[in-house]
Amino acid sequence: LDQTRLQPHFTLYTRFEYRYNQSISILPVAAIQYQQPNSEFLYGADLKYYIDESVQRTLSLSAGILYRNRDALVLNFSVDYNAFIFSINYDANLSKLTPATHTFGAIELALVYRLSKTSTRHKSLPCPVM
Repeated sequence: LDQTRLQPHFTLYTRFEYRYNQSISILPVAAIQYQQPNSEFLYGADLKYYIDESVQRTLSLSAGILYRNRDALVLNFSVDYNAFIFSINYDANLSKLTPATHTFGAIELALVYRLSKTSTRHKSLPCPVM
């Protein structure tokens, strides 16, 4: 029985939201992954459009582009509805890996549920008696 030892895998992902106006946000993204001897670096941005941002629900659309250093271009589109995110990504090869993928790249689908510890209920302040 052969023993195969995997090296530790490290990922650093950062993304922040810059609210351009009430309906539009710009979200720069950067990610680094490292597992000896391999590493990758991605960077890019998303543009988010808020359709509804009320107390009852949040609905937004996002589209963006990421570049993986000397390897690929990733196009993404997502729909955020409350705690759910549905996204579709297209990973287009720019490297010599194109024979393996027949120059097509890959389509990725994701469904994400965000857990949140914040409560939507607000504490009310007592009315002072005059």
